[in-house]
This record gives sequence, structure tokens and C-alpha cells, in this order.
Amino acid sequence: GGIIIFDHKGNFLKRISSGQGPGELNCLYDIDYNEEDSTLIAYQHSSFLFFSAEGKFIRNEKLPFGFYNFLVTPNGYLFKTIDKYDNPHLDKYMDYTFLVTDKDFQIKSVGIPRQPLGKVLSGYHYLYKNSHDIKITHYYTDTIFQYLPLSNTLKAAYILDYKDKKLPDSYLDGKSWEKFEKATRDNNYYFNIGEYLETDSQNVFYLKNEYIRLQTIVYRNKRTGHLLGGTNINIDLNQMPPIGFPKTTAGNYFVSLHYSNEKDSLLSNSTTLSERDKLIIKNMKEDDNPALIFFRLKEF
Repeated sequence: GGIIIFDHKGNFLKRISSGQGPGELNCLYDIDYNEEDSTLIAYQHSSFLFFSAEGKFIRNEKLPFGFYNFLVTPNGYLFKTIDKYDNPHLDKYMDYTFLVTDKDFQIKSVGIPRQPLGKVLSGYHYLYKNSHDIKITHYYTDTIFQYLPLSNTLKAAYILDYKDKKLPDSYLDGKSWEKFEKATRDNNYYFNIGEYLETDSQNVFYLKNEYIRLQTIVYRNKRTGHLLGGTNINIDLNQMPPIGFPKTTAGNYFVSLHYSNEKDSLLSNSTTLSERDKLIIKNMKEDDNPALIFFRLKEF
């Protein structure tokens, strides 16, 4: 896919399209923005492509190893590989899935050893950044790590407690996909799918339960430690548009999407939305691009 750049007011600036030419993207995996020098970095297979904030192509840099996603830091980069992604040329570092490098891609530190999930289960890792707070998660495991750049260390920030509904480790041996599928389909087990979001005041954890055939979202208030959530979102459609699960964060806000909906007329008397927001939603047409919704939960 390509990259579409907008300014902070939502005005279209440029589309970086898919293609084979200089500055075009032929296999896009991940992007990040370097606030130190105002450059957009796109990761396509085996290369970093550098663009200005407005989308002007600057240069291409070849990468010395494979990975799944990355983040920019003031001193270099953080990389997350996939459990099954082999980097045999890294020698003693090849069995680690978290790599810290300088700007020249020289490895300075490693962490999170490869998970022994076998050949039939995939062990994806994910990186999340909100301002300077960086978290690392892993499919199936219940630990959410925090990266501390000043000391260049990892710590376990949160450990999810599923009580008696946690998927037993014996089903994660990776020897049989059928065994794993049957266990999760026939039992009321939860497991972490690696997706996670965090604002200054709240966390969001995403769990999966094949038995009830639903993905579950759990919000946590950092100050009180209270949890709320589940498989249903309790929203008054006379006050708020249907927003579904948040997609990302911006400062202390969760960010979701809203597509034009036949029930949008109900929002004309909302006490939650501003008059400007009501006008934006009122003027949306069925084939318009979605609107970004910034929201945060009240104290709970």
C-alpha cells in the first residue's frame, strides 16, 4: 500500500504511491516519524526510504537484517523481529527478537529471546510509542514490556491476569495447530493477541476468546487501577457516533474512525459533541473518507 499525508487540520498534502520507481513503495511494512529531524521513514523489504514531512523523497538506505516493525529513537532505532524470521548472519544475536541499534544499524543491545512456539504457531511482536513512552508486546504471552531508553533496559510494565481462563502453556508447544485450535474453540480461554494501546491516563488491552467468538477490549484507569470493558461497547448513539475499537493514540486521546451512518442525524442534539463536530458529521457523505474521532474515557 501507499502512504497518505495530511496536515494537523486534515488537509491532504501528498500521496506516496505504490510502485517500483525511486521514492515509490513496492512492499510497505511499517512507518515512523523522526521528530528530531522531521523525516518520515518507511520500511519496505530490505530498505528504509526517507521522506520529508511533506512527502518529498530524500534517500534510500539498505538494511542489514530482517524484522517486523521498528521505532525511531533519538540515538538510533528499535527493531522487532518475528520468531520465525531467521537472521543467521547475526550469530549470537539471532535468537533475540528485540534489537537496539545506532543510526548506522550497528547492534548495541538485544532482548526478548525467541519464543519456543514450534512450527505451526506464529510469535509476532509489536512496538508501540506514545510521545516517549515505548511498550513491546507479544502474541500469546501475558507480559507487556516497557523500554527505558536512558538505561537501555526492558522491564515488565504489566502482566495480564486471566485467572482460571488463561490458555494453558501446554497448548502453545507449537506441535499441532489442530490441538491449539480445538482447545481455544472448545474452552472458555483468553489469550493476548499482542495489540495494545496506552495514553497518559489509561491503558487498553485486547484479548481474544475463540470460545465466545469475540475479541475483547479492556480499558484500565492508571490512577485507580480499575478495569472496564468486554465484548460490547456501551455508547449512547444520541451522544456519540459509533466508533468501535480505538486504532491508535495521540497524547492523552484514543483515536478511532467514524464512517458516515444513517443514525448520524441522532447526534444533532448531542451534549458531548461540539457544534463544529456536529457540522463535520452532518456534512459527511456515504462515500467520504472516514473522520478521525479523538476521545478519552471519564474517570472510573
